[in-house]
Amino acid sequence: GKKAATRTFLLDGYFYLYIIALFCQLAIYWGMTTWLSTFLVQQHGMDVTQMGFFASAPYIVAFFAMMIGGWLMDKVFHRMKPVALIAYLGCIPILWTLGTVEKGQTGLLLILLLLAGFFVNLNFGPIYAYVQKRYPKEVVGGATGLSNGIGQLGSFISPLIAGYLVTNNGGQSDFSMVFVFFSIVSAVAALCSLLLKERRIEANTSSTTSTPSADI
Repeated sequence: GKKAATRTFLLDGYFYLYIIALFCQLAIYWGMTTWLSTFLVQQHGMDVTQMGFFASAPYIVAFFAMMIGGWLMDKVFHRMKPVALIAYLGCIPILWTLGTVEKGQTGLLLILLLLAGFFVNLNFGPIYAYVQKRYPKEVVGGATGLSNGIGQLGSFISPLIAGYLVTNNGGQSDFSMVFVFFSIVSAVAALCSLLLKERRIEANTSSTTSTPSADI
């Protein structure tokens, strides 16, 4: 019945690992989106014109990153996990370093922003395809709605935490701890992705609970 079908994902331990990974994905994306322009103005002293150019750079790359991520999943790896690991492991050093760039190093800053735009967005398509690949079509809508609903809390919480992590260094805003936070969130997403299983389960297997374990 309908309840038995719903239990297919509610009793699957990997579903909750997936929710954490999605939470982290959205936390990184919206945390950066919310604070990037302020970071460029306050830490790097940019005027509005400069800020507009630098703040838009990651999103130009994001367009290609999303398409490449989808292509890698469909044509190369045939699953989400490798794309997710490339994306999240790539985010860790790039985001960490981004917060340490000295004022005036605009070339390095631009390169890191472009790389961040690539790695932050690489897994955006594949992560949403996970539910469709793992669960039967009868419950995909419910599983997607629940996971995305909880995952969107990352979009809400991350900018708030980032705001608390901005410090004042000699009268100038210092965002280094904000990007350390984004790096840690990326590491959590990488760990959850490493543990995820993508093997399809059907509604009639819902009587057993799936326990997270490594499936590399």
